[in-house]
Amino acid sequence: QELRLPERFLQTYIQRNKEEERRERERGIKMGFNNKKRKSNPSDGNNNNNNKRIQKRDFKKSNRSNSWDKEPKGKRPARGGGKKNNGEGKYGATEYVRENEHFEAYYSAQKICSSDEDFANLMRVLKTDLPSSFRINGVGNFAARIKQRVKNEFATLSGAGLEDIKPPKAVEWYPDSGAWQFSYSRLQLRSVPQLKSLHEFLKSGQEFGSITRQEVVSMIPTQFLKVEPHHKVLDMCAAPGSKTFQVLEALHRDFESYDPSFGSFHADAEGGKAELSAKMPTGFVVANDADLKRCNLLTHQTKRANSPCLLVTNHEGQNFPVIKGEPGNAQDDFKFDSILCDVPCSGDGTMRKAPDIWARWHGGFGNGLHSLQIKIAKRAAQILKVGGRMVYSTCSLNPIENEAVVMSLMKATNGALTLVDVSKELPDLKRSNGLRDWQVWGKSNRRWNSAEEAHENNEKVVASSMFPDKEFLDTIPIENCVRILPHHSDTGGFFVAVFDKVRELDPEIETQIENEANGNESKKSKTREFSKFKGLGMAEVKCHFEYPSSSSNGDSGDQIKLSLTVEQPKPPKTKYSRDPQDGTLLFLNAHGQDQSRPGRKGFDGVAPVNSPDVVDPINEKYGIHSLQIEKNCVTRTAAGSKPKRVYYVTPNLRQYIAADTRESLRITAIGLKVFERQNLNDDKDSYFGADSKVLSSCNYRLNQDGLFLTLPFMTKQAITITIPELLQILKLRGLALVENEPVPDGSKFTPRPSFTDAETRKHVESCSQGSLVCLLRDEDVQKLNCSRSEFAITCWKGKTSLNLLVSKVETEHLLEKLKAHTRDVNDDA
Repeated sequence: QELRLPERFLQTYIQRNKEEERRERERGIKMGFNNKKRKSNPSDGNNNNNNKRIQKRDFKKSNRSNSWDKEPKGKRPARGGGKKNNGEGKYGATEYVRENEHFEAYYSAQKICSSDEDFANLMRVLKTDLPSSFRINGVGNFAARIKQRVKNEFATLSGAGLEDIKPPKAVEWYPDSGAWQFSYSRLQLRSVPQLKSLHEFLKSGQEFGSITRQEVVSMIPTQFLKVEPHHKVLDMCAAPGSKTFQVLEALHRDFESYDPSFGSFHADAEGGKAELSAKMPTGFVVANDADLKRCNLLTHQTKRANSPCLLVTNHEGQNFPVIKGEPGNAQDDFKFDSILCDVPCSGDGTMRKAPDIWARWHGGFGNGLHSLQIKIAKRAAQILKVGGRMVYSTCSLNPIENEAVVMSLMKATNGALTLVDVSKELPDLKRSNGLRDWQVWGKSNRRWNSAEEAHENNEKVVASSMFPDKEFLDTIPIENCVRILPHHSDTGGFFVAVFDKVRELDPEIETQIENEANGNESKKSKTREFSKFKGLGMAEVKCHFEYPSSSSNGDSGDQIKLSLTVEQPKPPKTKYSRDPQDGTLLFLNAHGQDQSRPGRKGFDGVAPVNSPDVVDPINEKYGIHSLQIEKNCVTRTAAGSKPKRVYYVTPNLRQYIAADTRESLRITAIGLKVFERQNLNDDKDSYFGADSKVLSSCNYRLNQDGLFLTLPFMTKQAITITIPELLQILKLRGLALVENEPVPDGSKFTPRPSFTDAETRKHVESCSQGSLVCLLRDEDVQKLNCSRSEFAITCWKGKTSLNLLVSKVETEHLLEKLKAHTRDVNDDA
């Protein structure tokens, strides 16, 4: 909230801040926390070889001596063990005590197991390490080859060191053997010779994007979400992104069978566009997380999906913005068809992979996030479309975070949501039903019968919503909830509840949820009184003073009365720009580029790419007019500057951004990168020696990630090559265009061979310098039984060479795929 205050108030505030910073800095220097290195001087006692730790937190619960380790820098073994000692050195893996009597007593009282024997099995499995698991991405031919390789090569592993360990096995409930589980430790993967190929497969597959390392129970919620390609999906607490990746796969499943070929939209424009419209998802995914650093991790994880349907945002889940579009226009429906609420929780279902929880666990371990979980779930219910599906999940066993939240949500929504019975879905998944009764404990590891009793004993976190309302529970099918226990299938613990929305929320409930999001909860603290003005932006505060009358004779009871009035001019009516042909919203104005707004610092805005100076040269160089860059492309570069990178977004995602006229969304990533600006020097480009005069007409190069999208629209800058030439380009990172490729003075660069095929030479000569695409010839495509776009690569044509513009990781992936196709051809022969 910004207020127009007198200049003297601002100057006083700034001066006080400077004084506080100065005092903090001085205090830090006195305590030895100054960042500058002090020179060693034995005479004044400042010897760097004998620095002492001076804070108590450095020694709490530790037996280390009060001095720095004198071991020379660089000689200390890596955490978890170096290559030589394999984890057995001084800094080896910590041995955790996997016992907690309060944990055992608590869950025994909750009766989460059907019998004492079943509970004993649960406790036995909880004290063991969690098996590793991975999921095979995609449903195409390459995914099928990976499945076959896992079945043939890894599922039958045996030998010395593996006698008591089961080989990898398919997760029985996951469709089409798409997920696998194995019990090898990290030490075994690195040291046992028979596991070397599996170890390499896991490392390279994760980098390539062909597999995702993901816990088995984490794969469950998206299976219940039932995502369709036309759905608008929100993942409210998305990081680190494995579930978002699953959602994107479901969204793109029809696109897997689409084979875009060069210029297909040019030869038959209407037919090609119709095919793309039928295959490309019309829905989109908004992946949100409250932590900005985790949003960056989320972006990195989902980047492998190469989806133009993805938007990554940074908001607290309970405060996620509501985007409504133009009032009265039925076409602007931006409520979500599917919402995944994998909410923050205590995580005691993850004890097998996070054994440090054993020592920290207490009876109130799951109470702290209960109210936040309810708020997130209620916000999701508000922005869910009628007929849509919401999945609530936690990695906790605790009914306070599970059934109690479900009960509170069903109460709050007053029949707008139904709790879905999913017992017939994923029939091979072993599960338990939701509880109808549970107990509430506190940090003191004792049971409370009411919130009032807990408050009297200083357990302030305990809320009335945690306690089971037996009368209300009799009216809802709480047993439809799904609880996964670790001993069911040798996994972690998990909880899932599936809701369908059957009608809109009551208006008073909508208002209550909005007030909670805006901070307008009724609290005693007077500091909350001005929260009703939150979000007004620039406003004018008028102060009105009432002085005591002159007849009061200065009585001590008379006081000066002060009243405040907040005035703000009405915002101008928002104008929505629409496409005259189909009536869809157009994104014409920059979004979120004012970093002076609260919460905007550090966020790059989003701007449309509609300048003719940018669009026309790209269209002319690549013959790509029908892609409609000016309509569907955006950039993160500041408005008014030439875009550094150009991202493509699908039409419905474009409309979602355009409808956010209040710029409520804090966007961290959007769309799929399709073009990138090439830096030019005076007489040549900064990479491969192309003529800058030739490149000056269009200095944007194609991006490999977005090639499947741009390729069918292109009518220029593409050549066909043979399989041997493709192999050479991938292995040597390019080929020469002249007989003797020049080598810079003092360089260790080895000259590369040139193209030997006359037809290829002719194609290369026909293309202008700069970015182009290399494709396999039709006869080679048929020979390898692959799609033409599968081995399309972006290259850069300079004066003397053709160089590869594909990352090393992606290059290795392409070589692996080419080797697999060649092996299949040889086997068939």
